[in-house]
This record gives sequence, C-alpha cells and structure tokens, in this order.
Amino acid sequence: MPYSLEDISQKSAEHHLPLVNDIDNLRFDKFTYQEGVYNKHEYILRPGCLCVGECGIDPNCICVAQSSIRLISQRRIKNVGDLHDQLFKKKLFECGSKCACKGSCSQQVSFARLPWRLEVFRTQKAGFSVRTKEFLHKGTFICQLAGELMTPKEVAKFVDMDKDFLFTFKSDTIEDSTHLSIYCKARGNVSRFFNHSCLPNMFLMLFYTDQANPAWPNIGFVANRDIDEGEELTFFYGEQWLAELLQARKFCFCSSEYCVLPPPGTTLIEYEKVLQNARRKTHELKKKRKAIKAAQNTNDDCKSNHIEF
Repeated sequence: MPYSLEDISQKSAEHHLPLVNDIDNLRFDKFTYQEGVYNKHEYILRPGCLCVGECGIDPNCICVAQSSIRLISQRRIKNVGDLHDQLFKKKLFECGSKCACKGSCSQQVSFARLPWRLEVFRTQKAGFSVRTKEFLHKGTFICQLAGELMTPKEVAKFVDMDKDFLFTFKSDTIEDSTHLSIYCKARGNVSRFFNHSCLPNMFLMLFYTDQANPAWPNIGFVANRDIDEGEELTFFYGEQWLAELLQARKFCFCSSEYCVLPPPGTTLIEYEKVLQNARRKTHELKKKRKAIKAAQNTNDDCKSNHIEF
C-alpha cells in the first residue's frame, strides 16, 4: 500500500522533509535525523582566524588562506568544475567556533538546519532517492554527509553492518592520510538517500570546521550544474563500486545515457559483449567529463552551460 510521511526530519530542517512512496509498501527504516557527523573519538581543535569583519575578503584570514576551494558567497562554491576527480586535493576550511567571527561570515558552507526544499521518494528500481522541490544554482552546497564516523578497525569489527549505508573515503596518495567511513543507517540526514548516477548532478568536496585531524574531513555535496525543480539529486559512487557490481553481475539503474553498466535482462552469453560496450561507454564518459570540466572552468560566474556532444 503506497504511503507518505509529512516530515522525516522531525522539524530538524527549516522546511518539512516529506517522504513519498506511491509505488508499493517498501518499508521505511526509521533513523535519528541529524546534520553533521557524530564523532566519539578524541580530536584536536584547529586554531581559528582573528578576522574582524568579513573573512571572505580578508587576505589575512587563515581559513581562507588554507583553503583551495573558494566561495562566491555563503554556501556557494566557485569554480565547481575543479572539484571533479579532485576530492582529496581540494579542501575548504570554514570558519567555526574558534574563529573571532564564530562562523557568522561568508567563509561557511555547513548549517545546523537543512535550508533547501527537498523530498525523499520511492523510485521504480533503486529504492528511495531524493529530488529537489526548488531550483538549485550551480555551485550550491546542498548538504553534508551525516552519520557516525568510524575508523577502519571499527568497520572491520562491526558484525551486523548494512553496507548500503556505509560510505568509505580513502586517499591512496602518500601526501594524504584520509581514510574515514561514515555509517548512516541509525543516524544521518537526507544524504543517506542520495542515489548513484554515472552522470551525476552533484560533486563531492572536503571541508573542515573545528577539528584539525586531516584524516577526518567533512564530506559535502555540491551542485555541479543548475538543477531544476523536480530533478533527482545524484552523485557518482566511485569506480570501486562499479567494479563490484560488474563482478557480482549486478546492474546500474541510473538511466543515464552514459551508464557504464549493462541493462537488466542481459544474458550471461551476451555478457562479454556487454563488458566491451561498458568499457567503450566508460571511455566516452571520461571524455564527456573532461569536456564538462573544461566548460565549467571557463564559467566562473556559475551560469549554466549547454554542451552538445
């Protein structure tokens, strides 16, 4: 029996966050709604800036100086195309509680209450997902990945973990020690419902607020183009996720023209042909991403680009 819920945030967001299932009676698992990450580990607070006035334009602001991600305004990212494939290279240090401004300036992306009008809905083939109920400009910081921070050892010891709600980020570079997992089954925010797409409308970004441990950044979702009202919000789950699906003979339901995984109904006899086609599409997807990045880099004012391929 289809059903709907008025506000799964339980008044934690600025607007009601409804959940709509007009397809079936797929069970909705209740969870504790929260913005931000629950971190039970000890961490060191990083020093704040001493700015008087607007930090975003102060050349002496240490938060701005340390950031390789620039903001147009509060919750609006500049040069969004630079975030593509740069997750562990581009970082933002936002002003926080240790800063003289107390985080009230424009050097800020995170929030205590979700400000956007979004809706969780049941998809035909991929469980629940999220769509926007308002227009979102390119560069908009949509939300943070919320949940419980877990170390690799804690993940390994977790017996009954539902891996559909586990997001792991690991840098393989010597210069970066980032290796964190966010588990959002018991607690989290709207981001726990974001689905994968082979051609997503959100990029990921790293940002730091108060804590100084470089291995535990916050993960944010940013609109990589203008997103119209009614569009599903998606991000790219990663090459490892796609490889695991291929190995398990599973499929991607993103419905993107550039989806790199085979459609349902493909027989095992046809599978080698499908793999060849997937590799070809992967190559095409990489070329398109490069073209999108090049176009976005020439459009710093966050206006839409229309690209023909």
